[in-house]
Amino acid sequence: MRPRPFRPGFDHTVEAPPTVVSRSVEQHMSGPAPFVGKSLSDHLMLTVPPESRHFWSPFLHLHVVAHRSEEGRPEPARSYVRGFYTPHPSLWSAFVMAYLASGVLIFFSAIWGLTQLQLGRSPLAFWLCGGFAAVAGALWLVARAGQRMAVEQMDLLHESVERALAEVGRVSPGAGAPS
Repeated sequence: MRPRPFRPGFDHTVEAPPTVVSRSVEQHMSGPAPFVGKSLSDHLMLTVPPESRHFWSPFLHLHVVAHRSEEGRPEPARSYVRGFYTPHPSLWSAFVMAYLASGVLIFFSAIWGLTQLQLGRSPLAFWLCGGFAAVAGALWLVARAGQRMAVEQMDLLHESVERALAEVGRVSPGAGAPS
Protein backbone atom coordinates (compact mmCIF):
# COMPACT_ATOMS: atom_id res chain seq x y z
CA MET A 1 0.00 0.00 0.00
CA ARG A 2 1.44 3.35 -0.98
CA PRO A 3 1.97 5.92 1.79
CA ARG A 4 -0.24 8.99 1.69
CA PRO A 5 0.65 12.50 2.81
CA PHE A 6 -1.12 14.11 5.76
CA ARG A 7 -3.72 15.69 3.44
CA PRO A 8 -3.55 14.00 0.03
CA GLY A 9 -4.69 15.94 -2.99
CA PHE A 10 -4.14 16.78 -6.65
CA ASP A 11 -3.98 19.73 -9.06
CA HIS A 12 -5.18 19.54 -12.68
CA THR A 13 -5.60 21.83 -15.61
CA VAL A 14 -8.67 21.05 -17.75
CA GLU A 15 -9.17 22.37 -21.28
CA ALA A 16 -12.71 23.61 -20.55
CA PRO A 17 -14.26 26.62 -18.78
CA PRO A 18 -14.83 26.29 -15.01
CA THR A 19 -18.64 26.30 -15.33
CA VAL A 20 -18.51 23.38 -17.78
CA VAL A 21 -16.15 21.43 -15.51
CA SER A 22 -18.33 22.02 -12.43
CA ARG A 23 -21.47 21.08 -14.37
CA SER A 24 -19.87 17.83 -15.55
CA VAL A 25 -18.98 16.77 -12.01
CA GLU A 26 -22.47 17.79 -10.81
CA GLN A 27 -24.06 15.67 -13.57
CA HIS A 28 -21.98 12.70 -12.44
CA MET A 29 -23.24 13.29 -8.88
CA SER A 30 -26.85 13.09 -10.04
CA GLY A 31 -26.24 9.98 -12.15
CA PRO A 32 -25.12 6.47 -11.20
CA ALA A 33 -21.66 7.69 -10.15
CA PRO A 34 -20.00 6.12 -7.11
CA PHE A 35 -20.11 9.46 -5.30
CA VAL A 36 -22.59 12.01 -4.00
CA GLY A 37 -22.02 15.57 -2.95
CA LYS A 38 -22.91 19.21 -2.84
CA SER A 39 -21.96 22.09 -5.06
CA LEU A 40 -21.61 25.72 -4.08
CA SER A 41 -20.37 28.06 -6.80
CA ASP A 42 -16.80 26.97 -7.60
CA HIS A 43 -16.52 24.49 -4.71
CA LEU A 44 -17.73 20.89 -4.77
CA MET A 45 -17.66 18.49 -1.82
CA LEU A 46 -17.93 14.82 -2.76
CA THR A 47 -18.11 11.60 -0.77
CA VAL A 48 -19.26 8.02 -1.19
CA PRO A 49 -23.01 7.24 -1.04
CA PRO A 50 -24.51 6.69 2.44
CA GLU A 51 -24.91 2.95 1.94
CA SER A 52 -21.13 2.58 1.34
CA ARG A 53 -20.03 5.10 3.96
CA HIS A 54 -18.15 4.14 7.13
CA PHE A 55 -16.50 6.08 9.95
CA TRP A 56 -13.31 6.77 7.95
CA SER A 57 -14.94 7.45 4.55
CA PRO A 58 -13.16 10.28 2.72
CA PHE A 59 -14.54 13.57 1.50
CA LEU A 60 -13.11 15.11 -1.67
CA HIS A 61 -13.13 18.90 -1.83
CA LEU A 62 -12.85 20.27 -5.37
CA HIS A 63 -12.14 23.91 -6.13
CA VAL A 64 -12.65 24.85 -9.81
CA VAL A 65 -11.44 28.26 -11.02
CA ALA A 66 -10.26 29.88 -14.24
CA HIS A 67 -6.72 28.88 -15.15
CA ARG A 68 -4.08 31.60 -14.98
CA SER A 69 -1.36 32.05 -17.56
CA GLU A 70 2.33 32.41 -16.77
CA GLU A 71 1.78 36.19 -16.68
CA GLY A 72 -1.08 35.78 -14.19
CA ARG A 73 -3.90 36.62 -16.61
CA PRO A 74 -7.09 34.50 -16.32
CA GLU A 75 -7.70 32.08 -19.17
CA PRO A 76 -11.48 31.54 -19.13
CA ALA A 77 -11.36 28.65 -21.64
CA ARG A 78 -9.23 26.57 -19.23
CA SER A 79 -9.84 25.50 -15.65
CA TYR A 80 -7.61 24.88 -12.68
CA VAL A 81 -9.00 22.09 -10.50
CA ARG A 82 -7.62 21.56 -7.02
CA GLY A 83 -8.78 18.56 -5.04
CA PHE A 84 -7.91 17.42 -1.54
CA TYR A 85 -9.13 14.58 0.62
CA THR A 86 -10.21 14.83 4.23
CA PRO A 87 -12.15 12.68 6.64
CA HIS A 88 -15.64 13.82 7.61
CA PRO A 89 -15.36 17.47 8.70
CA SER A 90 -16.49 16.71 12.26
CA LEU A 91 -13.92 13.89 12.55
CA TRP A 92 -11.23 16.23 11.17
CA SER A 93 -12.19 18.88 13.75
CA ALA A 94 -12.11 16.32 16.58
CA PHE A 95 -8.58 15.24 15.63
CA VAL A 96 -7.36 18.83 15.35
CA MET A 97 -8.80 19.63 18.79
CA ALA A 98 -7.26 16.47 20.29
CA TYR A 99 -3.82 17.35 18.84
CA LEU A 100 -4.19 20.91 20.13
CA ALA A 101 -5.22 19.70 23.59
CA SER A 102 -2.26 17.29 23.70
CA GLY A 103 0.13 20.08 22.74
CA VAL A 104 -1.27 22.47 25.36
CA LEU A 105 -1.12 19.78 28.06
CA ILE A 106 2.48 18.92 27.11
CA PHE A 107 3.40 22.60 27.30
CA PHE A 108 1.83 23.17 30.73
CA SER A 109 3.13 19.93 32.22
CA ALA A 110 6.62 20.88 31.00
CA ILE A 111 6.27 24.27 32.73
CA TRP A 112 5.10 22.51 35.88
CA GLY A 113 8.02 20.09 35.69
CA LEU A 114 10.50 22.94 35.22
CA THR A 115 8.97 24.74 38.20
CA GLN A 116 9.36 21.61 40.33
CA LEU A 117 12.97 21.35 39.17
CA GLN A 118 13.67 25.01 40.06
CA LEU A 119 12.19 24.48 43.51
CA GLY A 120 14.49 21.52 44.08
CA ARG A 121 11.66 19.00 44.08
CA SER A 122 11.42 15.83 42.08
CA PRO A 123 10.09 16.85 38.62
CA LEU A 124 7.32 14.26 38.44
CA ALA A 125 5.31 16.46 36.04
CA PHE A 126 7.76 15.52 33.29
CA TRP A 127 6.11 12.09 33.34
CA LEU A 128 2.92 13.83 32.25
CA CYS A 129 4.75 15.27 29.23
CA GLY A 130 5.65 11.75 28.15
CA GLY A 131 2.10 10.53 28.71
CA PHE A 132 0.57 13.35 26.67
CA ALA A 133 3.17 12.84 23.93
CA ALA A 134 2.18 9.16 23.87
CA VAL A 135 -1.47 10.22 23.49
CA ALA A 136 -0.51 12.47 20.54
CA GLY A 137 1.46 9.58 19.01
CA ALA A 138 -1.51 7.24 19.46
CA LEU A 139 -3.76 9.81 17.76
CA TRP A 140 -1.37 9.95 14.82
CA LEU A 141 -1.32 6.14 14.54
CA VAL A 142 -5.13 5.98 14.66
CA ALA A 143 -5.35 8.66 11.96
CA ARG A 144 -2.91 6.74 9.73
CA ALA A 145 -4.88 3.51 10.26
CA GLY A 146 -8.10 5.32 9.34
CA GLN A 147 -6.48 6.75 6.23
CA ARG A 148 -5.40 3.24 5.18
CA MET A 149 -9.00 2.06 5.66
CA ALA A 150 -10.19 4.86 3.35
CA VAL A 151 -7.68 4.28 0.52
CA GLU A 152 -10.02 2.17 -1.61
CA GLN A 153 -12.78 4.79 -1.44
CA MET A 154 -10.28 7.60 -2.09
CA ASP A 155 -9.10 5.82 -5.22
CA LEU A 156 -12.70 5.26 -6.34
CA LEU A 157 -13.53 8.96 -5.85
CA HIS A 158 -10.36 9.98 -7.67
CA GLU A 159 -11.00 7.73 -10.66
CA SER A 160 -14.61 8.94 -10.92
CA VAL A 161 -13.62 12.60 -10.84
CA GLU A 162 -10.85 11.95 -13.39
CA ARG A 163 -13.47 10.43 -15.73
CA ALA A 164 -15.83 13.39 -15.22
CA LEU A 165 -13.01 15.84 -15.98
CA ALA A 166 -11.83 13.89 -19.03
CA GLU A 167 -15.33 14.03 -20.54
CA VAL A 168 -15.18 17.83 -20.85
CA GLY A 169 -11.62 18.36 -21.99
CA ARG A 170 -8.00 17.30 -21.92
CA VAL A 171 -6.71 16.94 -18.36
CA SER A 172 -3.09 17.64 -17.45
CA PRO A 173 -1.40 17.77 -14.07
CA GLY A 174 -0.74 20.94 -12.45
CA ALA A 175 0.40 24.38 -13.28
CA GLY A 176 -1.81 27.41 -13.39
CA ALA A 177 -2.78 27.79 -9.76
CA PRO A 178 -4.62 30.99 -8.92
CA SER A 179 -2.46 33.66 -7.32
